[in-house]
Amino acid sequence: LLVRMSRLFTAIVLARMLGPAELGVAATAISAFELVRILANNGLGQMVVRAPAERLEATCNSAAHLMRLVCLGMAVLLLAVGTVIAGLAGKPELMAMITCLSCIFLVMPAGMVNAWLLQREQRMGRLAGVGTMQVGIDNLLTALLALAGLGAWAIVLPKLLTAPLWLAAVRYARPWEPNLEAGRISLANSWRFSASILASEILVAIRFNVDKMLVGAIAGLEALGIYYFAFNAGYGLSLVLTGALASASFPHLADPTLSRAELLARFDRALSRLA
Repeated sequence: LLVRMSRLFTAIVLARMLGPAELGVAATAISAFELVRILANNGLGQMVVRAPAERLEATCNSAAHLMRLVCLGMAVLLLAVGTVIAGLAGKPELMAMITCLSCIFLVMPAGMVNAWLLQREQRMGRLAGVGTMQVGIDNLLTALLALAGLGAWAIVLPKLLTAPLWLAAVRYARPWEPNLEAGRISLANSWRFSASILASEILVAIRFNVDKMLVGAIAGLEALGIYYFAFNAGYGLSLVLTGALASASFPHLADPTLSRAELLARFDRALSRLA
């Protein structure tokens, strides 16, 4: 809720400082970033959250190693996608923005296991504090840069600038370093567990982002800018609440020691509280 309040303030500033074309360019860059970033929701976090205690260190080692490979791949993929999109749109600055956003993927791996362990330990207050700090500063910087006249860059640049802040905060909230003596779990088991989760997340990402790509392709960048602005100012609130409730519920339900009856009882209690 705090994040949405700060974002509404930023939306008011952007509406007065940026034109539809500038919003459209920024929306295109961010939509491409969000579509590629969904590959980070590949089940490795869920694997850490529900790992048995005796295999936790090995699971964390494997997840950290695989996440480094995934994030490097995402950076390369985003640059490739950006080259195509910038060429089709005829906007050279679009490629520069996408290159800026791709650097975020190089920061992410060093803090992902820390965030997953916070979720496993159900320390959702700490995790929410880190997220609120990051997005709140992002929104504040966006408003300030827009007032300073940076145009579309005011939306894109803060996302890179706040990535190191997120990394420092999450590592402070839950310190973790690889334990080489614990070894790693089977790579085949890791990917087998991740495949179905990744497929589901890709479908969700397409459902939430392909509309923006279609609006931009059919109606142009100015129409996309207006659509993206209106979408985030309104419908985004329900998406944030849904995501927050899902994140808070998952570690409560993912305890591998629960019997089927206990799991169903927890699910019923969680569902009644969320309702």
